[in-house]
Amino acid sequence: MQNEHPTFLQRNAITIKMVIVTVIILLLLIPKGMITSLISERQYRQNEVFREISQTWSADQKIIGPVLSIPYLASYYDKENKKHVYKKYYKVAPQELRIDNQLLPEERHIGIFKFLVYHSKNDLNGHFEKPEINVPQGYNLEEILWNDAHVAFEISDIRGIEDEVACKINGVRHEMKPSTHNEFGLNAIIARPFSENNLKDLKTITFNIKLNVKGSQSIQFSPIAKNTQLHSQGQWGDPRFIGSFSPESPEIEDKSFSAQWNILEYNRNIPESWNSLPSQFEPYYFGVELIQMNDHYQKSERSAKYALLIIALTFLAFFLSEVMMRLKVHPIQYVLIGLALCIFYILLLSLAEHWGFNAAYALSGLATVLLISTYSKSIFSSWKPALLSGLGLAFFYAFVFVVIQLEDYALLAGSLGLFIILAGAMYLTRNIKWYQLKTT
Repeated sequence: MQNEHPTFLQRNAITIKMVIVTVIILLLLIPKGMITSLISERQYRQNEVFREISQTWSADQKIIGPVLSIPYLASYYDKENKKHVYKKYYKVAPQELRIDNQLLPEERHIGIFKFLVYHSKNDLNGHFEKPEINVPQGYNLEEILWNDAHVAFEISDIRGIEDEVACKINGVRHEMKPSTHNEFGLNAIIARPFSENNLKDLKTITFNIKLNVKGSQSIQFSPIAKNTQLHSQGQWGDPRFIGSFSPESPEIEDKSFSAQWNILEYNRNIPESWNSLPSQFEPYYFGVELIQMNDHYQKSERSAKYALLIIALTFLAFFLSEVMMRLKVHPIQYVLIGLALCIFYILLLSLAEHWGFNAAYALSGLATVLLISTYSKSIFSSWKPALLSGLGLAFFYAFVFVVIQLEDYALLAGSLGLFIILAGAMYLTRNIKWYQLKTT
């Protein structure tokens, strides 16, 4: 005789199944976390190789100057009234500095890794005003060595200088060389132009320096002059303007950019002249960084963040199919489907390293959809629900792909998409009497 009173398990079969499915989803966070770690590991390896490239090519570049350096002799008397004479340098910042910067990016490949470096052409123009020499407190000015005065600039990675530095002082060409006895900075390039044209007789000193350098990722300048202007342009569609100052009305197109800075003496705390290298330079660097927006590691990492959402939505679709079609999906089948969804991200990562993210996403998504659709046929014993599940999964992957491609509107598109998906699920289940469901 059939038992007319269902057992506890029979009465709560739907609830128990929901709990089991939820536990499976939570357990799948373990392989999902391992996949995220794998992506981070591959990205770290890429960064290591990039650092190796920078050591042989050239690192990011920071340029200070030019400055006018005037040597002088200063003396002081010690406690025993003995006179000591020292050679010191008085540095003068330009009154005006105009920089025309042109960036020419270049992609380098090592194995499966791709890196962005650049060549940069820089034209520095401006002028100095002849200064009054102020010696440090406690010293007496003995003599100004006008004929040994020189113009110098500093570059952070001297290996990046590609050509002879062309320099004109007051319209006369002079040779610039690395400083062997360097009072300016670690990597100074100097010109000594005043042996013939005595600085005593000059009121204004004009300069024009042409500097071709190579570097990695970014190039920055210091607003050392009383009025510093920078015009930067390059053949790259993803620049980032970095440092303490933003450009005025930058223009960014698909494959090029142009930006203009105009920095006044009021905008930074850098003296017009000094007796030792001031520490105020560092906070005021500004310039351009060439970035690779959404490279395949970044995109793979963003895709993996949606793994839990994809798994939950796929499991929800199968669970609703159980309820609405009076079918049973075994927990083991949920586990296998979940593992297939996780393997998608391993396929995506491995294929993206060779073929790029978009092609890898399409191939990985197609393989996963076909696998789960074919497997669903054995669960539903019919191609129609299997194809519907495949189309649903394909829609989920397409939705995530669109969100990943967006940058400024990713959050908006994602939230609207999730709202629509939830609304659809609520609409499909609006007539289900959950307390009246019976197990088959």
